[in-house]
Amino acid sequence: MNRRRALTLIAAAPLAACQATSGPVVVPVPVNLPEWVKDLKLVADGLAGVLPLLAPLGLSAATTAEVQAWLARLEQIADAAVAAVPADGKATVGTFVQAAAAVVSVLSGVDGLPSSVTSILVAAQALLPIIQIAVGFLMTPRGSPMAPAQARAVLAAARRR
Repeated sequence: MNRRRALTLIAAAPLAACQATSGPVVVPVPVNLPEWVKDLKLVADGLAGVLPLLAPLGLSAATTAEVQAWLARLEQIADAAVAAVPADGKATVGTFVQAAAAVVSVLSGVDGLPSSVTSILVAAQALLPIIQIAVGFLMTPRGSPMAPAQARAVLAAARRR
């Protein structure tokens, strides 16, 4: 490591520490996982990124609790898949898709959703069929308003909020 690089890292360390404590902690996903498992985690984390965006809408306590419960379920399923890749991903993906559809359904009924929330929901819906195809749950892709790479980018940005 050269001196300039070392000084840059030393100068950036306090900023990185402040940034790490000021928002949600995003645990990196191991690189050796199948793409569909990485996508599960990305969708779960990306959808969790909508919570701060919902606060100004004044949702009822019941709606907020329902969304939080579904998001917790998504995180649980994705974390379990990251910890130990299921031999048969169909059951895991089926359960995950049901929970993700519930989040989308609940939030679709909310008036005045910010466009950023709508983009996150569309991105999640665009990536779910890709995940289903990867485990043999679906055989042919459905038309989507968003390409998988674009959906991954939207969800990755959402999870960093």
